[in-house]
Amino acid sequence: MKRMLYIVLIGLSLILAACGPSETEVITELEQEAKAQFDQQTQEPNQTLTHFSLYLPEGYKIDSNDETNVVIRQTDQLYLLFHNPFEDKQSQTYYESLEMLEDTTYLQSFEGEDYFGYIYLRPLETDYELHVGIGGTKITTQTTLDQVQSEASQLITILTSLDLNETNTSTETKTTD
Repeated sequence: MKRMLYIVLIGLSLILAACGPSETEVITELEQEAKAQFDQQTQEPNQTLTHFSLYLPEGYKIDSNDETNVVIRQTDQLYLLFHNPFEDKQSQTYYESLEMLEDTTYLQSFEGEDYFGYIYLRPLETDYELHVGIGGTKITTQTTLDQVQSEASQLITILTSLDLNETNTSTETKTTD
């Protein structure tokens, strides 16, 4: 009886694994939607930080921030936002550094009239590392393959909302919900 249960469980595991999306399918869908996502109408910022404001979707909270780094959390998922104040929205510095890496699954750039964006994906032991960037600002997280597309969509929404506060000297985080 235990042997039969073991065989059934292995069979179900294999079926469930086979039902998940393949890397190729995820990348194809990601590429098809990313350009439109980068060109979307930007969300109005609802968070004001020291050097910039940005939109965070419902459920996303800022854990900590300083001049160039912001740690964002949504439940158990962490997002690290890096902002280089010396790079503008058309900077290709982060993208060019990623081009040199060899273990890349996906790296694609997206250019608009006033921005240079990219999406980068590489495998980790069990998950994937995902970067989404616009110019001198990028967000990085770890995610599963089946969540790559929805995560990338949320990260693009956050990045496209970024508004530099060059005259703001406040060090507090303000919520403007």
